[in-house]
Amino acid sequence: VQSDIPLFQLSNDVQSENLSSAEINYRDAVKKLNANSPEITQLKIQLDQAEKQLLKDRKNYERYQKLVEKEAVSQAEFESIQYQYESSVSNVKLKEKSLDDLMNTLEVNVQNAKSQVSIQKSANDDYFLTSAIDGKVLKLYKQPGELIRRGEVIAIIGGGSELARLLVAEDDIENVSNGQSVYINLN
Repeated sequence: VQSDIPLFQLSNDVQSENLSSAEINYRDAVKKLNANSPEITQLKIQLDQAEKQLLKDRKNYERYQKLVEKEAVSQAEFESIQYQYESSVSNVKLKEKSLDDLMNTLEVNVQNAKSQVSIQKSANDDYFLTSAIDGKVLKLYKQPGELIRRGEVIAIIGGGSELARLLVAEDDIENVSNGQSVYINLN
């Protein structure tokens, strides 16, 4: 076996669904951030309409300003036009702020969805078991379909070349240390 190559896969149906759901949410968030998305398009149309109304109200305001100086219209009529113009200015600012807020919200949603995909991928990777070293599977303790508990040994993997496989009594193992030369006698 090679290190970091999956050896075993644990059952992960629920986790796979969580990952799939996170990926769908991410694609949806990216789609909504697109300049042609319905929410953004609607606010842009409203902003455009408000800007056109502001232009119209500004012209009326300037016209009435000249007329009130010449006393061709009453002060009340001028104030009504002035109020309409100020209201249009406020409406444009409100639409611009709404569009900015929507863009910020959609960008945050994309970042959050991207984080969720990353978290779910990481959690999904926990269901694929790998060896930390290159080596050989010496013994398997579990078969496909068996229950595995956290911390339970599934297999023994040996690194390096195998010279001999020995069963040593527990009492004798303390007499052998790493790197020590041993004499093997076969009966």
